[in-house]
This record gives sequence, C-alpha cells and structure tokens, in this order.
Amino acid sequence: EVIAKIAAIGSVQKSSGAAIKAAEDAYNSLNAEQKKLVTNYKVLTEARAAYEMLASVPKKGSKHTVGKYRYQVTKSAAKGGTVQLLNPVRKTMKKAAIPAKIQLNDYTYEVTSIAAKAFQKNKKLTAVTIEKNVREIGKQTFAGCSKLKSITIKTTKLKKNSIGKNALKGIKKNATIRVPKKKFAQYKKLFNTRIGYRRTMKLRKG
Repeated sequence: EVIAKIAAIGSVQKSSGAAIKAAEDAYNSLNAEQKKLVTNYKVLTEARAAYEMLASVPKKGSKHTVGKYRYQVTKSAAKGGTVQLLNPVRKTMKKAAIPAKIQLNDYTYEVTSIAAKAFQKNKKLTAVTIEKNVREIGKQTFAGCSKLKSITIKTTKLKKNSIGKNALKGIKKNATIRVPKKKFAQYKKLFNTRIGYRRTMKLRKG
C-alpha cells in the first residue's frame, strides 16, 4: 500500500501536497522491518524536496535560469516580486528580448533591471527589445556589441541616470534606437555621450 501511495504521487505539482503527506503518513506508520521493504522510499524524499522548492517564494539574492537568461531576485514576494537580468545563457545570441516578467516557482516576478556588463562584447548581437517593466540599465550593458544596430525600448520607466555609464559604448555607430512616443522628449535627454550614445545614431519614436 505504501509503495502504491508513493507511486501515485507522480510528477510533482503545487497540488501534490496532499498525496505526498498521505504517502509519508503511511510510511511512518510502518515498523522498522516493514520500512525496509519500501523499495521506492527515495522517490518519496525527492518528491518532498521538489514540492517544498516549488511551493516556496524565491529568496532575495537567489539566482535562477529561465529560458535564455539568468536572473537574480531583487525583491522576494508572493506578489510584486522583482528580478534583475544578469546575463544570457549563451553569449552568442543574435537577438535579445528582455521580458516584462518571468515565472519562478509559479510566482510572477517583474524584470526591472539589466545588470552591468550583461551583454558586453557579444559580437553577434544585432537587435534588442527591452520590455515595459525595466527601470534600470546597468553600466556597460551593451558595451562592445559592435553589430548591435537596433534597440527597441518599450519601458516608460527610465529616468535620469537610469542608464549606466558606457551602456551603449561601441555599438554600431549608425544604430537606431526606438523609444515610446510619449516619452520621446524626456528620453532624448537620457541618450548622451555619458552612456556611449553618438550623434551618428538615430533616436526614433517607436
């Protein structure tokens, strides 16, 4: 019966708590000799560990790989949590899309910043899209991305000094940067030599 209860757990989901507990209770009711006969006990312990990880809110500072990128939790919360994009899993990507949000342990986390040097010296990167929740772009984020010719910024949350020093240094000299139409006048002040912006680049209303 215990072996069957453990086998019935199957793939661990957030709804697996009751099945895991039932199997644990059944196992704990056995005597020492009977427990030795439970050949799949390891499956039970692994299911418990997986369930606790799945059900827990990711801690601040914890690092996670989701899709093509690595992230670090900057605010831990069941609702309203945030992460920083650290870097891509592969430095050879040609197109990068910074998402508005990601899922961690079934919790939604907003992507609010891009780390310093996240894409630095990616010689194959040609296009980048930055979604609506990003508030900060770190120093040298795209520095040395010599083929980067198109940047689309969808966020309206950038402010003075939100873009780090030399963030765009060394990208294609005739790159086109598109920004939200309603923020064009304000964002125009953000794109200057401090961040690596050059006069040959084109700032456009997206």
